[in-house]
Amino acid sequence: MPQSTKNFPGLTTLKRADTSESAFQVTPNLSNNQFLLFLFGLFLIMAVWAMATPMFAVPDEISHFVTALGATNFQFSSPVNLNGFYDWGFDCFAFQREVPASCYEMSWNSSITAMPVTTKGYLPTFFLVVSLPLHLFTGLSSFIVSRAWITIVNFSVLALGFHYLFQSRLNRSGALIALLILSPFPLYFMASINPSGLAYSLAFLLTVILLKGCTEPVARNWKLVTIFLTLAFLTVRRDSIVWVGLMGIAIIPFPPVRNFLQGLPRGNGQRKRNSLRVVPLVLASLAIAYFSSQYARGFLRNAQELDLNQIRAGVGNIYPVFLQLLGKYGWLSERVPNEIYALFTSILILIFALVIILGVEPFRRAFVLVICGAFCLLLFGSALRPGYLQGRYFFPAFAFGAVCASYALTNRFDHLSKQASARLFGLGTTGLSILHLVSFAEVAKRFSDGSSSSFPNAISSPVGLLGLPIFVYLFVYALGLFLIFSSLKNFRNSIS
Repeated sequence: MPQSTKNFPGLTTLKRADTSESAFQVTPNLSNNQFLLFLFGLFLIMAVWAMATPMFAVPDEISHFVTALGATNFQFSSPVNLNGFYDWGFDCFAFQREVPASCYEMSWNSSITAMPVTTKGYLPTFFLVVSLPLHLFTGLSSFIVSRAWITIVNFSVLALGFHYLFQSRLNRSGALIALLILSPFPLYFMASINPSGLAYSLAFLLTVILLKGCTEPVARNWKLVTIFLTLAFLTVRRDSIVWVGLMGIAIIPFPPVRNFLQGLPRGNGQRKRNSLRVVPLVLASLAIAYFSSQYARGFLRNAQELDLNQIRAGVGNIYPVFLQLLGKYGWLSERVPNEIYALFTSILILIFALVIILGVEPFRRAFVLVICGAFCLLLFGSALRPGYLQGRYFFPAFAFGAVCASYALTNRFDHLSKQASARLFGLGTTGLSILHLVSFAEVAKRFSDGSSSSFPNAISSPVGLLGLPIFVYLFVYALGLFLIFSSLKNFRNSIS
């Protein structure tokens, strides 16, 4: 039986009484070797996206990279002063589906001393993180090194999130739902220089920590870690404060949160003395609220007058944003095939229906609150600023929803027979494998030969930063998926 260990330095305070068994386990559900295989597979598929995506092929990546270069000298305004940059020309394929990314050839131009960027008003955290290796590397290698670095950062955050997630009482099918976190489109951003990727990985880790703290015994440092993650998440994107607020509303149904809120009016002297410790937190929150308010003011300043026609425009914008959330790559000029959209949509609708019908409380209520809140934000934002919102802005809600669904359905899957559970796991892994491999193949084909080319011609075309054929990347990608799914094949419930 597990026992409480309040002095344990980690986040989870549950451990097995049999220390000889737990010594060989990273989590109660996976052995050390299984978890290492999982992490290696995750690293492979992220590395494939990072190396197979051409330079600046991700929306706004060039502005984020230039701002990161400026961050080495603490420049965050436009234009950014430079000591040389890549010759312009990457946009020859932007918004042109028939043009491959090979239409431009990169070279370093030392005479470029300044460049305008579209990142004015962005919070500096992401750019400071990306700029760390740029203090050591310049010239043609600087972009590759910085993209590799941010991919490693996102991989590390994801690895930590899965480590704590697998410590929870999940079964194999519940863990498979959590793997929706590794959907192709978020991976595309996490393996590129774009703050949406880091916001997504941090949202996943923050969600896991929040839900564990609301449902399981945790260590004393849980509040400190939660505060740190929240502040980090808030400083990555300007709209992060919206998602923190939505997550806060979503966890209200959990008993520990309700008890805490009900006890606030009955504060005693000890609470008042302890309140002095939160002064730095309050000051940091005020600073973040100020920057977020400036973003909200700019958003509303450019908003159109809300009327019936604007509401209709907002409703019409929901579908394009949904498609972007599922996958629209390469400067928004190429998307995955309709069959993959249908497959991905079917998976999401099935999980949504299962959570609504069978999900356990309070995870079901948290799931519904986040999904409904994100939908209302999309409708309201689209009505005020038609065409402004994009699918990647809703990554944090997607991350919270996937983890919530995993928790909500785990107990229900416990009642399945061993044969039914095996079939469900096999069907899920097959569907996710098709989703990943076809999505990646289509994106690589678009970058290498353009969207009009046939696949047999494109499969041997060099693509990406390394200039390798598509089938080489596909092989490594398939190997990564195999390692991820095979590591979870013997996933077992933790003892509760």
